[in-house]
Amino acid sequence: MEITGFYGSGVRHAWVKDAAGEVADIDAIITVGGESESESTEIPGDDAIKATIRSANKMTITVEGNSLSFDAQAILTGNTVTQTPAVVSPASPQSATIAGGTDSELNAPFVEIGGVTVGKTANGENAYLVRTFHKCQAGPVSTEQGNGSETTWSFDATAYPTTTDIEGEALASKRIDSRTVYIGDFVDNGGAY
Repeated sequence: MEITGFYGSGVRHAWVKDAAGEVADIDAIITVGGESESESTEIPGDDAIKATIRSANKMTITVEGNSLSFDAQAILTGNTVTQTPAVVSPASPQSATIAGGTDSELNAPFVEIGGVTVGKTANGENAYLVRTFHKCQAGPVSTEQGNGSETTWSFDATAYPTTTDIEGEALASKRIDSRTVYIGDFVDNGGAY
């Protein structure tokens, strides 16, 4: 039986992967979305537009979560997470720190970003959609803190067309992203797909 459609009911998992294959979970994911962009050139004819040629395809994606995912931010920005153990005397609690707004964020590394949405096929079977943006560069990470509200972190990234995945393996064709629907129940194993 062919898969003819998919109805999603919520993003369940998201990740970021670097060129070395290191994967970090984007915890407490809220959204992974994108908006296609391209340049267009209209071809004029006699009193009518004959065609519109599109070029320079790319996609601006927005990712938002309700956590502060240090490993994911390190992969996205190229910044280092500093882990400091607790000290007894003088008393100092354990901590983790990552810098924001650094020079490395002006030329962020290329990464893969992906998300998984659970749902059903058009004929009612349990299924999940895996969407992978193969070559992205993220902008600076924002962290929102509010009184009486959850901590939210978000970033925008630009996804570019590519013929290889982030680790250099050939894709079947040039593309910005891949969308694959799998039949069955999604099991979050913490890795990429």
